[in-house]
Amino acid sequence: MTYREMIERYKKGELNPEETERLERAIERQEAIGEYLVDREEKEAELFWKEEGETPKAGDGQKVMTDAIRRAIRRAFLKLGIFVGVAVFAVVMLLIFVVPKTVDLFFYDPGKQLGEFQNQMQTDLAVYSELALPGQIRDNVLVRDRGYGCYDIRVTQSYSLTGRIYDVIGRVERGALTLYDPNILTRPTGNVFGWFQAEGTGSESLRELYAKEDNMLHGIAGGPQSSREALEGLDDDTLYLAYVTLDEMLPYEEFVKYLSSLDEDGLYAWCAVKTSDGYQLYEAGESRRFYPENLGFFWGVPSGIVKDGWNWDKERYPELFPSWNEDTEENLASEEFMSRHFTSLLRYTADQKDFLSMMEDAPDAETLDLAADYVEENGLMVYGFAVAAKKELLLTILEDPQVYEIYCTEDHK
Repeated sequence: MTYREMIERYKKGELNPEETERLERAIERQEAIGEYLVDREEKEAELFWKEEGETPKAGDGQKVMTDAIRRAIRRAFLKLGIFVGVAVFAVVMLLIFVVPKTVDLFFYDPGKQLGEFQNQMQTDLAVYSELALPGQIRDNVLVRDRGYGCYDIRVTQSYSLTGRIYDVIGRVERGALTLYDPNILTRPTGNVFGWFQAEGTGSESLRELYAKEDNMLHGIAGGPQSSREALEGLDDDTLYLAYVTLDEMLPYEEFVKYLSSLDEDGLYAWCAVKTSDGYQLYEAGESRRFYPENLGFFWGVPSGIVKDGWNWDKERYPELFPSWNEDTEENLASEEFMSRHFTSLLRYTADQKDFLSMMEDAPDAETLDLAADYVEENGLMVYGFAVAAKKELLLTILEDPQVYEIYCTEDHK
């Protein structure tokens, strides 16, 4: 039974003595509470009038009560205003300092520090540029965090075979890369070396392959004669980036001896490494067609490959960045050492899937892992190299019977 129902029955005299006594005690308690509240409000009202420098007059009871109520309302609104202000301030601080960093966690962060001397993107680019961008090494990226997964970047060029240095600015926005000159990270065309689409497993020379009537030439240089004509038209004093196609694929240590014989001071070169046996053309038989991935590494470029003080997983990626010491020359000539270096480049890049997704025309992670498996099983076989040289040296290189053709470019890549 509710108090309202009980009171109605009390008025009608329908309650029993026990219920009557309990209700009268409750009414008395409520009257006492009401009197206390009225007295408190009157005292607060008197205090208010004193603070205002006035004295309430007789008959001003209603006004006193009204002013007290207004004051209570004012206090309530003041408390509410303070609470709302604090809440708004907390939300603003959250949006400014916490939310942007939280959003960053869901996307590629180029500025993530991996050590005192390196951030994430410059490490990724240092590996990728050596692996897939002949002629240049890009291992320095300045990053400004804009929040919400957005970053301004400046990619500088640390080393160039031709000596032409070209920097570029851009941004990384929630896992997407925009450069204001996207050409700097463009890989060379697939047929920059003459082995592109060559049939066989690489055991025959290109001259033997293209001497067959049913084989077509697919290299961009167009063969030995076209290559010679293009070289003769070059400027005598300009340093060109040249892609040299070997007539036969050479084991790495043989290639190093050959490269050392080209110039008494040694040539800085990027080695193109065979990473597969090609693709089978027919279900039956051994005939294959070779589509080079044009992946490789630098030989003899200490300023580009040395990263003393850099941090990385040396167990998974041994010799990812070789050290420069008294053993460097011996290491550069060792197939075992450089095989570890090259496969580390491949495996590291394969593991950086967020970075790979931003690179146009980049090989996928599976291709890179398969390439590493192939090299570990078959060793380093070199089918060509990129080198910076002037016209006279390039013509001399083309005369060598171990060279099939040469293609030149003069751009900054």
